[in-house]
Amino acid sequence: ARDEEASGPVMGVAWPIPIFDRQQGDRDAAKAAVSAAEARLQIETAHQSAALTASGEGYERLRNAALAAVDSLAVGDRVLESAVARFEAGESDVTELLETVRGIVSARLAVLDLYKAALTAHRELDLLLGRSWPAEEE
Repeated sequence: ARDEEASGPVMGVAWPIPIFDRQQGDRDAAKAAVSAAEARLQIETAHQSAALTASGEGYERLRNAALAAVDSLAVGDRVLESAVARFEAGESDVTELLETVRGIVSARLAVLDLYKAALTAHRELDLLLGRSWPAEEE
């Protein structure tokens, strides 16, 4: 081994070697993916919250309308009794009686359709809330 001293200028190169900081790009990409997933979660949560609110309000309106319509069925019963009494008394003919019956049946079918819509809205609301329903058997 030789012991020599350099008497002139000494030059060197500093080159950082990432021994303890490897895969920095992968970590940055993972952080970006997590941020994007959190943003998508916030958007979906907002959409679900809006859908839940809208479904609840729609169900409430349909329910109130159906209850009011069911209460109005009693009026139809009185109209039918009156029409039958007028027919039996000879004050109206069969055509008028049948038209009255047809109108009352149509009104009852409309009430049933409204009730069905309210039940459907209730089911959709329950499904949004995570309540399970048994599968329909057809």
